[in-house]
Amino acid sequence: MLKTPDQKTDERIEAAKTLARTGNRKDLQEYLRLRLEIEMKKWFFTFGFGQPHENCYHAIEAEDSGKARDKMFERFGAKWAMQYDSAEAAGVEKYNLREIK
Repeated sequence: MLKTPDQKTDERIEAAKTLARTGNRKDLQEYLRLRLEIEMKKWFFTFGFGQPHENCYHAIEAEDSGKARDKMFERFGAKWAMQYDSAEAAGVEKYNLREIK
């Protein structure tokens, strides 16, 4: 399952946003840190058996999983297998996958 900002993260952002409106510098910094944390995330895509880039992966930075998939389709069409939210989940080290830049 793809990982996206969870409800708890969204709640923390909303709470920090509300507190930031009071002008408290610490709350504003926390809000900005949380926004940046979820604004750009690295997504990992793998390629299946028999595909042109078998045993490889490609990493894309995007705001969310959907935008990352859009970028992947733009570059590779439908010739890839799976999307992951971390290199570990994609099996980069476990399967010794090569990165496509």
